Amino acid sequence: MWLCTRLGFFSIVQKPRGTWQVRARVRADLERLCRHLGWPPERILQTPGDYRWRLRLRAVDWQQMMLHLTWTVDYPNFKAAVAALPDQAPKLPAYHDFWEALARLQNTPQGIKRARCPRPARAIAARTKPRGRCFPAHNPTWPTPANCAA
Repeated sequence: MWLCTRLGFFSIVQKPRGTWQVRARVRADLERLCRHLGWPPERILQTPGDYRWRLRLRAVDWQQMMLHLTWTVDYPNFKAAVAALPDQAPKLPAYHDFWEALARLQNTPQGIKRARCPRPARAIAARTKPRGRCFPAHNPTWPTPANCAA
């Protein structure tokens, strides 16, 4: 998952299973994220891989991070919010390119088709009901809180 945030750009994978890696190209992005979450920057690892800087997170930390990031969205326009931040503004050209490439897909046959959930809603609802959680209803085929309540 790629996350473009006002705190920085992050690539997140689950590797190994049950452990999430929050990866960044810029160490300062992870330092800023740690500061906002009250985590020591010593958690940041340097690796020789594609993304040089990483955090390894357990499920509880992953959930805390994602919840925190939802509350950082307090702007009406992401690109304008990034442009106003001197430490993030250098990423703006890349974000514009990313936005433009995906905007071009919007008017293609693939973009016009109704998006489909990769799994039937019943399967997702069945998987989420025991834990009492639900996926957000971004896609009309996904379960809603009304049909996947615990």
